[in-house]
Amino acid sequence: MSELLEPYQFQTEIIDRFKNESCAGLFLDMGVGKTLITSNLIRYKMNKHQTIFRTVIFCPIIVLDNWKRELLMSTRIPSEMIGVIKGSKKKRLDALANPKYKVLIINYEATRTEVIKNLLIKFKPQIAVCDESHIIKSRTSQIYKAVRQITCNSFFRYALSGTPITNTAEDVWSQFMFLDNGATFGERFFSFKSRYFVNKNAGWSSDKAFPDWQFIPSLEGCFRGKLQEKSLFLKKEDCLDLPDLVEQTISVPMSTEQKKHYKELKTELITWIDEQPDNPTIVSNALVKLLRLNELLSGYLKLSDDTIEPLKTNPRLDALMTLIENTNPHKMIIFSVFKNNYKDIARELKKRKIEFVEIHGGVSTKRKLEAVDVFNDLSNNVRICIVHPASGGVGINLKAAKYTAFYTRNHSMKDTSSRRLGTFAQAL
Repeated sequence: MSELLEPYQFQTEIIDRFKNESCAGLFLDMGVGKTLITSNLIRYKMNKHQTIFRTVIFCPIIVLDNWKRELLMSTRIPSEMIGVIKGSKKKRLDALANPKYKVLIINYEATRTEVIKNLLIKFKPQIAVCDESHIIKSRTSQIYKAVRQITCNSFFRYALSGTPITNTAEDVWSQFMFLDNGATFGERFFSFKSRYFVNKNAGWSSDKAFPDWQFIPSLEGCFRGKLQEKSLFLKKEDCLDLPDLVEQTISVPMSTEQKKHYKELKTELITWIDEQPDNPTIVSNALVKLLRLNELLSGYLKLSDDTIEPLKTNPRLDALMTLIENTNPHKMIIFSVFKNNYKDIARELKKRKIEFVEIHGGVSTKRKLEAVDVFNDLSNNVRICIVHPASGGVGINLKAAKYTAFYTRNHSMKDTSSRRLGTFAQAL
């Protein structure tokens, strides 16, 4: 019988705190070990009650197989009792019908399919886990409603996230409804909202005044106290002996071509390339303006007929390639948000015969999972992982990387954190 993976001391302390509780919010930074801690909590519950509880684990699709690996390393649950629900609809339904499976690992989006949701309700999970629980933060979403239906009678529940609050403190309500059926913050959202928030525009005379809900500062202590009763917030630097993160902003001057288009888009909301005078780039509103300027700085223009026109020179791409050369032979993650960026970066890497993998929307789930393992394998020559933050920014561990480069970004607080455009950060 193989040895189980031994938790670190700080992880053992977290396990000890929650092992006799019916629920836990593990709001820990990526890399702290949320999966290992939760696997050990599951192990403790099953050992204590001398049974393999029916368990459902909801997670991003990219970490389905990783969850099974973690459970096998941290528990004595037989492999044949752990079902990873993936593939075609028929394969998923066949897996859900397998009577041997006591643990089901499934991605959140699968619950949108009515027959799958109903089979999970019929499964009657006794333990429920929401990995990256901010995915259920919206109380009106179909996914949240499905998860609640499936898990409302579970005995033990665990919510895992490094970013449980991505917009406002309202985000925690649905996550705690999953955890304790409203015991902490009440069963009614609007009662919770009226307790901790105030509408700053409530006094406006117009009945069309847009509400401006703001958290009541004087209730922060009470709010935090309630959170801490059933959850733990922990940053990586507070528990791991790691070197400091070094951040460096590399200033990349615009080319003459970029300056021309940037000025015209910024002031005139329209710009042309000489070769296509009848096919301009047009800005219709502030959001499109921001998007087009961002695209321009990354090396291309999107014209009015939706064709992509690459610029003659791309200073940012040149700067990235210089950075990659200067950090040789270390591995690097490159975060980028535009499809054209993936192609540009991949083309330049191929020219330089630098091996890479990709994790973004244009890559199949199977290839994404393979890319994680290939990148983390220190015995190969794969140096670069090109990643979209929504595909690879949460739920996976690209632990082999020493450097991270932020090439382009979107404006999701969840995806971009606080990093600025054009920042290259030395990562752990």
